[in-house]
Amino acid sequence: MGIIGREGGVEFAIRWLSPPVGSPVYNAFKMYRNYDGAKSVFGETSVGVTTSANADLLSSFAAVRTFDGALTLMVVNKNTASASLSVDLANFTAGVNAQVWQLTSTNSIQQKSALPLHRMRSRHRSLRRASLSS
Repeated sequence: MGIIGREGGVEFAIRWLSPPVGSPVYNAFKMYRNYDGAKSVFGETSVGVTTSANADLLSSFAAVRTFDGALTLMVVNKNTASASLSVDLANFTAGVNAQVWQLTSTNSIQQKSALPLHRMRSRHRSLRRASLSS
């Protein structure tokens, strides 16, 4: 879903069948539409994001939610090894902390420790992602 929002000219997309509840595809959609069980969603307004990573192994997408101004950042590690990356965000001012949610390689969505952002001197942040996770 992130790539559809990133590419210009895409007006809509359709998935004809709903994936089985609890399947990896279902949970991937849930990361965009209800990752915390409280109906939190990925943002609607795209934010430019560049990373230091090989896009074939690690993809990233960012957007701001309209109703609360929260930045949402999706990082997808398609590799079987954990990966480090640097993230640069355009047109966004960081707050104090970031919530971190992960869809693990074992297909569970977990909340991780908050990521402190207040020490950032710019829009640049280094992250580490586990293998086969988002």
